[in-house]
Amino acid sequence: MQLTLDLDSEVPIHQQIRDRIVEAIAERQAREGGPLPPRGNSPRISASTSIP
Repeated sequence: MQLTLDLDSEVPIHQQIRDRIVEAIAERQAREGGPLPPRGNSPRISASTSIP
């Protein structure tokens, strides 16, 4: 699963992250309680965070 965010969007980043995770679950690319993708260059997201 890869999260794509639009930093120029009026939609807050946290809402974009939530929306992408919900979409990934709906498309069976992720499962509830499963791990999120590695944080890459983002120091604000913990790699150990799971999907609620």
